Amino acid sequence: MIMNNSIEQKSIWSKLFKYIRSIKFGIVFGNVAILLATTLFVILYSQKNNYDVLIQNTQNFMEIAKRNVLDNINDEFKKVETLLLMTSNVIEQIPETYEPPINAIKIISSAFDSNKSIASIFFGLSDDYFAAILPKNDTQSYRKDTSKKLPRNTKIAWKVINTIVEENTRIEKWYYLDDKEEILDSEELENADFFPTKRPWFTLNNKNIFWTDVYVFTGSIKEPGVTASFPINNGDDKPKGVLAIDITLSSLTDILKNAKTIETSQLYLIDDSGRIISSTENLAMVEKNNKFELPTVNNQEFAIVKRIFDLKYSQEKSFYIEQDDHHILAQISNLKIGDMQWTLINLTPDHEFLESIQKLQMTTFLKCLLLVLGSALIMFLFARKVSSLIARLSGNAQKIENFELESIVPVKSSIVELQQLSTSMDSMQRSMESFSKYVPKDLVLKLLHDNTSINLGGEQREISLFFSDIEGFTTVSEQVKPKELLEQLTDYFTALTDIMTKQHATIDKFIGDSIMAFWGAPEFIPDHAQRVCHAALQIQRILNMKNSDWINLGLFPFATRIGIHTATVLVGNIGSNSRLNYTAIGDDVNLCSRLEGLNKYYKTNIIISGDTYAKVNGDFFARPLGKVSVKGKSAAIPIYELMGAFKHIDTALLLSPQATRDYEKYLVAFDYLEQKRFKSALEIFEDIAIKDGPVTMMMDECKKHIKKPPEDNWEGVVKHMDSK
Repeated sequence: MIMNNSIEQKSIWSKLFKYIRSIKFGIVFGNVAILLATTLFVILYSQKNNYDVLIQNTQNFMEIAKRNVLDNINDEFKKVETLLLMTSNVIEQIPETYEPPINAIKIISSAFDSNKSIASIFFGLSDDYFAAILPKNDTQSYRKDTSKKLPRNTKIAWKVINTIVEENTRIEKWYYLDDKEEILDSEELENADFFPTKRPWFTLNNKNIFWTDVYVFTGSIKEPGVTASFPINNGDDKPKGVLAIDITLSSLTDILKNAKTIETSQLYLIDDSGRIISSTENLAMVEKNNKFELPTVNNQEFAIVKRIFDLKYSQEKSFYIEQDDHHILAQISNLKIGDMQWTLINLTPDHEFLESIQKLQMTTFLKCLLLVLGSALIMFLFARKVSSLIARLSGNAQKIENFELESIVPVKSSIVELQQLSTSMDSMQRSMESFSKYVPKDLVLKLLHDNTSINLGGEQREISLFFSDIEGFTTVSEQVKPKELLEQLTDYFTALTDIMTKQHATIDKFIGDSIMAFWGAPEFIPDHAQRVCHAALQIQRILNMKNSDWINLGLFPFATRIGIHTATVLVGNIGSNSRLNYTAIGDDVNLCSRLEGLNKYYKTNIIISGDTYAKVNGDFFARPLGKVSVKGKSAAIPIYELMGAFKHIDTALLLSPQATRDYEKYLVAFDYLEQKRFKSALEIFEDIAIKDGPVTMMMDECKKHIKKPPEDNWEGVVKHMDSK
């Protein structure tokens, strides 16, 4: 009784252990993985919500930045307006003279130190008297002789333009002062054409501060700026002129840069006409007709800015724009300075500020993930292992289906079902490898893909046939030991079949030292004639190298003759019910074999039929050898020697320059021969540099017919062939 219980317990444990190793147990773990995926989905969904919150926070930061920019710009212009009002009291006391008013200059010049954006402070009177105070940064050299530098300690320049009535001319005088307001030098220019009353800032009847539109200063600084002006009075409180201050917009650039939400934020200040007044990008001005102009939003590089600028009157002030592989948060605000309408645009790409936040989110995500994985780590690893094994087995099955047997890697598993499947696949692989050595690979692939069995029968199909044979092989086999001969022959066949396989050949059979192959069946290949010719030339090229190596090793070279013919033949499974061979049969197969044998007569390497030549003409170099009369054929068949390939086929198979010249001469000479112009043909044949077999044979043919002209019904050079 106790023994039976022990056996039952062992049986239970055995079944349980087998179940643990089964694929079913793996599916259970797969369900756990689904649960994990659900958890991950929840986490990712929460991340999406966090992203929306971050976008909202960023928009809030941009709103704060906008307020700061607008406040700072207003403050900047308020300072100038305050300075303008304060300075007006000083200017009203200055007499209309050329001499610098030292006390006034002392008071006014301090403004340049406190506000670096001030380019000049000046005033004009109703009688076109004009005076200006300028810092040295706008007066680096003398005006009359610009090549002459000002004194090094020059700090302030006093400029006066006035009319000399007696002489009916306007004089422009410059005084250069140091930091103690002492005059260092002066100069005078005649015929000044500057009239303050004609300037846009000269608004005598305007009781408020007037701001001009943005323009590019014409002095040495070449910067965009604006002018603020305010009328000044004489003693009876009547306006006698206008005080103005030129300020550059460089301070606005600093304000914009300090307001950037993140490093890659871009802020633009744009006037109502679309000119970019200032930005964080240090934009260069555009030179047009020897004048400098501000860039506009209409430039292609500012397409995004233009897109937002066009929405300046929209009720919506914040936008989320998609560009390329990221998004841009955009904000637009309007600003009024005097009569000027400006627009502030803030562009902030999301990728930078999200990067650090995403890292934090990823850390949180990983902690949650590790917490979930910790409770099911063993199950997860097992499920992953099973999934990996199944994937590898599936990959091996696909490789077997595609006949990629060499790349299959055996799979070993402790799971019973998977190991059984892997063992069966290994056996199938070995069987397929053995099967493919006896049956053309293309045929096996066709059977696998068509899911059909092999049956007797065939079809008529146009294919290109190939026969090769080693010259003098019988003699070689009598002089070489069988083992050495087999090794060399294996090397030879491997080299040839590698080339032919790459060109999609169906290798029919090996007959001693010969190979029979064809192109175009069972796989349909539209350019079968080109491929067989290409393969034949590649074979001769590789054999030239191998024969040199074999000779150096003391072995016999394998000079190979090849015959090629294109025809419609019967191709299919030929044989008996118990033994089949996928091959081609018919009279044209015998003809191809005979063409291979003709190489011995013509002393050539590759002979192709006229049918093949008709399909490859224009792709390969082939010279005519005349015609052959074959027993069983009613008409003689034109044949050609295949010599090389054109450049678009294979540059490695091009003829040498000398061979090309000989080839062209041969074609002309052969054409003369066909026209019975034997003497002309002979002269050209004799001029050919390389007197190989075909050239020598054609020379003999010409001499024969010169000595004894042929009959009127002469059909050209015809070789009668009764057997191979």
